[in-house]
Amino acid sequence: MQNRLHKNLLKVFFSICLAFLALQANAQLNTSPYFSFIPDPDNTFYLDINCDSVFVPHEPTITSILMPPATILYPPMGVTGIDPALTGYSVGDPIFGPQTVQVYYIVEDDQGNIDTFTYQVHFLDNSPPTFITPAPGNVTINCVADFPAPLVLQAFDNCLGTVNVPSVDNQLPPASWCGSQPLEITRSWTITDPSGFT
Repeated sequence: MQNRLHKNLLKVFFSICLAFLALQANAQLNTSPYFSFIPDPDNTFYLDINCDSVFVPHEPTITSILMPPATILYPPMGVTGIDPALTGYSVGDPIFGPQTVQVYYIVEDDQGNIDTFTYQVHFLDNSPPTFITPAPGNVTINCVADFPAPLVLQAFDNCLGTVNVPSVDNQLPPASWCGSQPLEITRSWTITDPSGFT
């Protein structure tokens, strides 16, 4: 029992160590003795009606922290320092679907100092799905034989396209029901897109 507990404690300890090292590596990646690197906080973009966008993130603010300050050679004015090989996208590439892109950005000064920084760009879907076909109105029936059959409605979402949405009844009438007692049944249609909009 003690050996098993000891092994579990060791596993927990090593997991904590690995997580700490990963955090340290990420912190070091965005800490530099040569540059101040401040990503634009407004790097969140929303997908259009076709569920796509274009990869054109806002540029970060980069300054030399050396004394006297060095001159930033790369990226030059009007050019991005995004590394497309590490990032997976070049500026102007199309983006399809909700996602978060980890951007790798290279900076170099005129004294030969080079650093790579990272930041995230978020592409979100904020368009809820809408029904194409309307739901039927309320109906009153006298017997279970008149109970309406299940009905499928169509809805459209910018990321899912056209979707068939089946009806869901909150309860079913008794097999032999024929108006002996009042009975109210609610029929509903619900669609939720990948971003959680309903």
